[in-house]
Amino acid sequence: MGLSAYVRGTNFLRIPIACTLVASWTAVAMAAEKSDRVQCEWQPHAVRQYRGDTLVDTLARSQVPTGSQDWGHSFIYLPDKNRLILQTGNLELYSDDLGATWTKMTSPPRRYFTYLGDGKVLGRTITERLISTDYGVTWHPFAPVPPVPGMKVVYGSMGPDLVDKDSATGSVVRLAESIDRHIRFSTDGGLTWPTVIEAPWSAETVLVRAGNGDIVAATRTSNRRGYIEAHGTNIPDPKTIPYEMWRVGGGYDFYCGFGVHISKDNGHTWSPIDQLYMHGRFHASPVLMPNNDLVMTYVVRKGYDDTPEGLPQSGIEAVVSHDHGQTWDLDRRYVLDKWLGEWEDRPGGKIKLMAPNETYTVLLRDGSLMTSFERGVQEAGAKYRRILKLVHWRPDGVLPAAAAAAL
Repeated sequence: MGLSAYVRGTNFLRIPIACTLVASWTAVAMAAEKSDRVQCEWQPHAVRQYRGDTLVDTLARSQVPTGSQDWGHSFIYLPDKNRLILQTGNLELYSDDLGATWTKMTSPPRRYFTYLGDGKVLGRTITERLISTDYGVTWHPFAPVPPVPGMKVVYGSMGPDLVDKDSATGSVVRLAESIDRHIRFSTDGGLTWPTVIEAPWSAETVLVRAGNGDIVAATRTSNRRGYIEAHGTNIPDPKTIPYEMWRVGGGYDFYCGFGVHISKDNGHTWSPIDQLYMHGRFHASPVLMPNNDLVMTYVVRKGYDDTPEGLPQSGIEAVVSHDHGQTWDLDRRYVLDKWLGEWEDRPGGKIKLMAPNETYTVLLRDGSLMTSFERGVQEAGAKYRRILKLVHWRPDGVLPAAAAAAL
């Protein structure tokens, strides 16, 4: 494949299924006795960056490793093994060749992976933590998820827990987990969580340690405030006033926004929120780069204009901070992917739910990034499901080394 294909081959409105052994990962579960390994092909892709009033294409590649699945997924990278782990629904897959092949694993936990190093991976359900000591292949019960005062269900961080290690020995000294309006800490590798502190956020918060030692918390914010910013009025009562849920989300969920808090005392107190987007953008995933920049991906459920025909547009974007999360360069944001909605039955009628969900971005050994996300799909005669997509890219626009080697 020539280099020019990476420029010509981009299509933001099409998501190809590239796995060659099965047409759908639904078939993988049915055919598990024959093969638990699937070969996948990366496709040419372009990540676009805003530079002033123009969008500049940069070289990248993309892949769809699964067919449609139920909502929700997790995605982490184990650098000492060069292993990617991808979990969605009842599927847990790993790849040791950056996505060229994927292998199905048994007994997967339900989302929320955190890598501790030395082959140890924590998995989390609502009620218990599990542990793997062989790089995520097999799992064993580890510890119950302790309650939090005032909460009936204890949901974990939107992404991995924050892992702090001793700089001399590499041993894990503390884990931090964000839980709705709290942050809590463990100093025994996740067995117990004795310290719980109220935090200024409300839900779906991800923690990252900045290059200067601060902790940055990226958090989802109120749909009520987002709706007011967009329309100047309060949200209509969804219980009494009909609305098109696939266009605005259940309870006008798509009007949530996101921002960041910063802690300079190791998570005990936090700055007021720096609101990056008031509505339409959230589900953030921040990553610390080798040069101490922070790169943060997120979904765009609202924020693009509808087409003249009335179809919505959705996408995945990223922003960069060059000062440890104090400011973010929104004017030079990246568009990792973008797609049009579709009509459910007839033009001008109801739309299908094709909104994005959950970004997870990981830093690879060569300094490139791999971002996973979900795109809604409404199949004929089926309930709403999602397709997973991976984008392998670099903020500097250089083609990732693994992609260049395949030319």
